Amino acid sequence: MTDEAVELLKRVLARGAVSSKTVKHLSAEAAISPKALRTARDRLKIIVDREGFGEETNTRWSLPESPFVPSPAINAHQNEMAQVGRNGTSGEPAYAEPPATETCACTD
Repeated sequence: MTDEAVELLKRVLARGAVSSKTVKHLSAEAAISPKALRTARDRLKIIVDREGFGEETNTRWSLPESPFVPSPAINAHQNEMAQVGRNGTSGEPAYAEPPATETCACTD
């Protein structure tokens, strides 16, 4: 039941702060218990703002601001990067076979 309450709060509060009376009314219509709503509120760390005193109190709930989450890293390099070969020259693709070496058939 708490998972449904979490989803309801995310959906209802997605655009900003909403009166707690409205949130409680919508949760009751969705057959979510007050206990499940409180648990979901705590789990999502809902911000509760109160204005006024006594019967004039207006309470609004809102989602906490999201921390900065960097986007996933991109592969800035191509797969065929040049690298230094075994004989000290550059420009060989990373996947290339090493150049064949000639053997000397020298006789004394």
